[in-house]
Amino acid sequence: MVFGGMTLRKVQEVDYDYNGNLFTLDEQDYSMATILQTVSAKRTSGGHKIASYLRRNGMDVEMVDFVYAWTFEELKDLWKSRYNSNTLFLGISIVFGFRFRNFWLFIEWVRENYPHVNIIGGSQSLDKVIPFKLDWYIYGYGERAMLELITNLKDDTTSKIKYYTFPGGKKVINAQKDYPAFGPSMRDLSVSYEDRDFIQPQELLDLEFSRGCIFRCAFCTYPILGVRNDHSRDEKNLDTELRENYDRFGTTRYTVTDETTNDYSEKLERYAGVTKKLPFKVNMGGYIRGDLLAARKKDWPLFIDLGYMNMFFGIESMHHPSAKAIHKGMDSGKLQEGLLQFKEYAYKNHGFFNGMISLIAGLPHETFKTQDKTVEWLLRNWSDQISHLYPLHMSKVEVPKEYEYLREPFDASSRIEKDPAAYGYEILTSEDLKKDAMSKSVDDIVNKFEDKIQEYEIDRQGNVPPENKFKVDYHKKGQLKYLQDLLTLKGDQADGSKKFNRDKFEEDLGNNKNDGTKEIVKDYNFYTPFRMELNEMIWKTNTGLTMVDWLNYMTDLHKRYPIKTMPNITAGGVPTWNFAEFLIDPNVPYESMMESRSTRVDTIEGVTFASANNMFAKTGVFKHAFIQEYKRKKINA
Repeated sequence: MVFGGMTLRKVQEVDYDYNGNLFTLDEQDYSMATILQTVSAKRTSGGHKIASYLRRNGMDVEMVDFVYAWTFEELKDLWKSRYNSNTLFLGISIVFGFRFRNFWLFIEWVRENYPHVNIIGGSQSLDKVIPFKLDWYIYGYGERAMLELITNLKDDTTSKIKYYTFPGGKKVINAQKDYPAFGPSMRDLSVSYEDRDFIQPQELLDLEFSRGCIFRCAFCTYPILGVRNDHSRDEKNLDTELRENYDRFGTTRYTVTDETTNDYSEKLERYAGVTKKLPFKVNMGGYIRGDLLAARKKDWPLFIDLGYMNMFFGIESMHHPSAKAIHKGMDSGKLQEGLLQFKEYAYKNHGFFNGMISLIAGLPHETFKTQDKTVEWLLRNWSDQISHLYPLHMSKVEVPKEYEYLREPFDASSRIEKDPAAYGYEILTSEDLKKDAMSKSVDDIVNKFEDKIQEYEIDRQGNVPPENKFKVDYHKKGQLKYLQDLLTLKGDQADGSKKFNRDKFEEDLGNNKNDGTKEIVKDYNFYTPFRMELNEMIWKTNTGLTMVDWLNYMTDLHKRYPIKTMPNITAGGVPTWNFAEFLIDPNVPYESMMESRSTRVDTIEGVTFASANNMFAKTGVFKHAFIQEYKRKKINA
């Protein structure tokens, strides 16, 4: 069995200490309202990919979705109903974060009662999986690594497996380097769902055309960059996947997970040839390179044929020197003109378009004045679409000398993170911030949000986008609280780190709670071993602006412009990360993502729902019914 689940926010409920004991970080509210705000209606992409691949190689593998919504007792009941003498492993597919209390209590229960079952975890981000106590860890695209591992576990020949040993004897397989599942030999990227997955027609499933990116953007942490040659999948198995999903589940909606869907025109031509022959229409969306879209008008009819009218543009900056500095060099005026021309082309030739522009605050050469010009352009020209602005995040891995050999094979840092100075950045210490009077700036910003923050600890790296106004506030609070913490360290070492106090650790964690976890502790990072976790870097750009300056800029932007909720500058449609939630109501047409063109009007208790934004008020009801029905069917299957 493989377990997975996407969440709409980072969850930090439990962790493991130096001795492998599970302890509690946060007393989580498990009310239905909180669960619905947390669990995503999206299926786990990697888990289903692994399960399908292993099934194609003769194994019986079942996928379990929406893990955060399962109780400890439900997970145990499900396991008991599936376990037999042939059960070899329990897999865990991790995306953004997975520190779910109920789930790890379940894992400890499995470990105690089924010690012969191998517990295996995998992720594209090693820091997301290495904190947990597992038998094996897989980093990267894991199909081939999993097949090799499971085969050798079955034959009791694991000595053949290539792996690295991390602190605590953790066995980590680097799938990217030792068992690569990308390139010319990986032409079948299809997923074949099972009846026991209980896919519903309104769902938004993931679809993969290719792996790897032809570009090398300076801020990107994706490990497979600079790919030369088209390694995309065979169109025949794409046709099979699309037809199978429609015939079995009624599926017509997809998120394409490629890093850049429009890298090659020939690829688009091949897949448009597939969709044109289908006896049904599909709707697709995913990541599109804006400069290529503007430059290749010959591709525009192909997007119509593909039904690929939901586009996420990583524009990053509309100030040409800034964009050029991170290796996105198209003239900003030509880029803007091309985006507007395609938008009108889409309306005229397809009738639907939902485009999201993503920007990064704090790039080289960017100033408040140049950013204002971008904001003004968006408000004039993109108000019927989505755009948002996030500050640049840079992280680094602090590796003790005795583990320095692990840095190179597992370091996925971006070019900027590896050499900030080459891009005009200065990395600031807490003393630097004090000298620049950052402490007062941070305190002022935090005070503005204090009344709004109530219950969430948001991921400091900001890699899970907030889903609504309240989450925006939590997101900002999380960033600002981190910066404030840097300025108020007490009793620390000279370098800002804290010493590990074993006596204090044993005092805090001395007694087990009845549920099997230890007591809640503070500063838990100082009670855990080294595991390649990322540490935020606070920066100053070549224009003299710091990360705090940009956070302050974003906070005050609504005072000067008609912006309702940052980080969204314009909100004329549905953000990419909310597609699954928006569409979970089976009666909502796909085209209703265009707010001003919504075809659906409902009045419930005197409130009219007629747009992408206010229709979210109904999401919780349908998501609750959807997930509860899934669990009921799953347990009884």
